[in-house]
Amino acid sequence: MNFSTNITFSEQIGYLDILFFTKHLAIMIKSGIPITEAIDDIKQQTKNASFQKVLTTISKDIVNGQSFEESLRTSDIVQS
Repeated sequence: MNFSTNITFSEQIGYLDILFFTKHLAIMIKSGIPITEAIDDIKQQTKNASFQKVLTTISKDIVNGQSFEESLRTSDIVQS
């Protein structure tokens, strides 16, 4: 299988921010922490102000009924 994608990350949000986010989110969800609580905890730990704003928006979107996938798609994490 070949999974080739053309993903470019936002200039304000680096590769390491995304790596930290995905790794820690997966661990927290596997341990039973609700996704919005996990995102909020990660937001408090990151030092990147742009990433904190994006995580705030993602968390609010989920609370308002949007799926995690859709909230990521409309966030500034990944640029098309």
